[in-house]
Amino acid sequence: IDYADLCDMIENRVKTERYTLLEEALADLETLIIAAYPHIESLSLKIAKPEIMAHATVALSAKWHY
Repeated sequence: IDYADLCDMIENRVKTERYTLLEEALADLETLIIAAYPHIESLSLKIAKPEIMAHATVALSAKWHY
C-alpha cells in the first residue's frame, strides 16, 4: 500500500464530499479504500471532528474483515 497515496485519496474525498453523518463518511471511505486496494484483508478507520465541542472530541471508528 502506498500510504502517501492513500492519505491523499482520503483527504481529497473528505474535502470534496459533503457528509451529514460520520457514519456516512466512514462507509464512503471504506468503499473508496477497498476499491483502490482490493487485496486488503482487514481495515480499521477512525474519523473525528475535534472542533465540534470545546472539551471533547466527537469520533467514530469501524473495523471490517474481508
